[in-house]
Amino acid sequence: MAVVAVTAARGGHSGRALALAEELVRHGVEVVAVIAEGDEWTRARFQGHRVVEVPLLRTPTDSRLAAALRAPRALMVSLRRLPKGLCALVSLGSNLSIAPAVTAKLRGARLYVVEDIVRFVAPSATARLLAPIADRVVLQWEEQRKLHSQGVVYGPFYPRPRYPPRDGGYVLIATGTLGYPGLVEAAARLPYDHVVVQTGRLVDPEKLPRRPGLTVFRFDPDFHRWLAGARVVVTHLGHTAVEAALTYGKPVVIVYNPMLGRTAGLKPGDAEAFAMKLNAILIEGEPTVEELARAIEEAGKRRPPQYPNGAEKLAEELAGLCQG
Repeated sequence: MAVVAVTAARGGHSGRALALAEELVRHGVEVVAVIAEGDEWTRARFQGHRVVEVPLLRTPTDSRLAAALRAPRALMVSLRRLPKGLCALVSLGSNLSIAPAVTAKLRGARLYVVEDIVRFVAPSATARLLAPIADRVVLQWEEQRKLHSQGVVYGPFYPRPRYPPRDGGYVLIATGTLGYPGLVEAAARLPYDHVVVQTGRLVDPEKLPRRPGLTVFRFDPDFHRWLAGARVVVTHLGHTAVEAALTYGKPVVIVYNPMLGRTAGLKPGDAEAFAMKLNAILIEGEPTVEELARAIEEAGKRRPPQYPNGAEKLAEELAGLCQG
C-alpha cells in the first residue's frame, strides 16, 4: 500500500492535515501523521492512523536562536522515526514540518508544501523556507499566486461534514487552542437564550459566571457536533472559520486578535482578505458585547460561499501518483 506522511501541528494545521488524511484513506492510501512530541490532543485526533512524534522547533514565544539550537535534534529524530519508503510528505505548516520535510527529500520522497490558508500578503515562514526544495507548492486561493510564482491552486482544505447541518438555535463562540480572554468575556454576556463558548487554554471555564442558557467548555473532541448545530459561529482567524463556513455552511464572525496575529507572522490585510473569502464579518481587537451582538446579527443575513475542496483534489492526485 502507498504511504503518505502529513505534518499535523496543533490547532488549525492539524485540522487541515486531518481533512487531507481522510481523503487519502478514501483513495486507499495509508497515512502517517507527524505530530509534535507530547501532543496528546493531536494524537487523539489521528486515532486509527500511524503517528510519529518529532520535536517542535519553537513555540510562538521562543526565539529564532532557540529554534536553531533545536534543529539538529529535530533532524536526527526525524531521520530515526519517520518511516522509510514514503511516497510523499505533505507539509501543512508550522516549523514542525521542517525537519520531516528535509528527511523525506533526503530519502527520495516527493515533497508537497501547502501554503497557509490565511496568508494573502506574504508567504508563511515555513512555506517560504521549504518552497525551494518542494516538488509542488500547493495554494489554497488564487490570490496566493503572487506569493509563490511556481505554486498551483487546489482550493481551500476542509473536511467533509461529520453531522448533518442544522439550526440548533445557539450562537457558538470558538476561540481555538490558545483562546482569547477578551472575546470569551464579551461572549459570556451576550443577550441570547443559548450561547456555547469554547474557551481554549487561557480561560478556565469554571471561573466564568454561570447563567441559564450559557454552555462553557475548554475543549471538546467531538467539536463538529457543535459546529453542525450552530446558528452563527464566532471564531478566530483560522481553520474553525473554514470548517464553519465551508463544511457546515454557517454564517461566520471572525474576531481577529492583532497581538496573536503578529506573533504568528500575519500581515496587515491578511485578516480582511480571509474574511472576504468566507463572506464573514470581521472584528479587529476585543469586541464590546454590543459590537459582538451587532456582528452576529449581520452575519446571520449572509450566505457562506462554496469552493471546490483542495484536500479532495490533492488526495486524488497523490493516490494516482503513488499507486500508479
